[in-house]
Amino acid sequence: MKKNFYLLFFMMFVCAVTFAQVPRVQGVPRPDLANITRADAAPVTANIDFDKIQFWAGDAEGTNKAALAVKWGDGKDGDKILVWGFKWKNDTVMTAENMLRTIAAADEHLFILVGPSNYGTTLGGMGYDLNNNGNIQLTYNVTGGIFDYAEQNFDNFSINDSEDHWQGGWFKGFWGFWTAENSKSDYVEAPVGMGESNLKDGCIVGFTYGQWKVANMSGELKYVSSVSASVNSTSKTTKAVAKASYTLDGRRADNASKGIFVVRMSDGTAKKIAK
Repeated sequence: MKKNFYLLFFMMFVCAVTFAQVPRVQGVPRPDLANITRADAAPVTANIDFDKIQFWAGDAEGTNKAALAVKWGDGKDGDKILVWGFKWKNDTVMTAENMLRTIAAADEHLFILVGPSNYGTTLGGMGYDLNNNGNIQLTYNVTGGIFDYAEQNFDNFSINDSEDHWQGGWFKGFWGFWTAENSKSDYVEAPVGMGESNLKDGCIVGFTYGQWKVANMSGELKYVSSVSASVNSTSKTTKAVAKASYTLDGRRADNASKGIFVVRMSDGTAKKIAK
């Protein structure tokens, strides 16, 4: 009996060690990456200055603050890391997914591609209208900055404007998910997906695209402007109309009848309304 107990304990230990050694991307086990040699990298401190953040999304009355930092690693705009801010009330639980969706809904320039997995929502692609021409079109039309794809096949998506930021994929490359407790802390790879990562006041969420050897959060910071530049248009007299409505956590809610919502307008602006 005692011998069987030790054997069972040993098998459980081996399974636990094996499970821990499997690389994870956004909390999803990736055994296909087990043989990729990962270069050792020096720790990267977040160094986000919350006083410099200009673009804030979420609940304007919220006292809790977090920052979103995104690095595309495509060589454009000097490979700068773009930074946004997010606010929420102290009695509300918010996740990294809530923050990302809310900011993508509020900022006309940011657009994301997300899909399901057995471990929650995964980020498959992200882009930014770098040249500010309003010409944003994914392989399939993006709706209000957020495209929820029913599958996890992200590698075949592309955009129609080569001057914009865009990185997408799961096997040819992937979005790494990082967190830092505060601006003075080092980034660490999140062990869970963004939907399972609860925000804490003062924390930073980072995303960077690449492979093991290049996916880190080092680089120059660029705080996104709070005033969305006007999208080029031949008409200046057209009245802006509502294009899409979102809840404060970034969920599409065009047909909702009651509540507080972020409404994206046809001229690229966003405003908060109560129904």
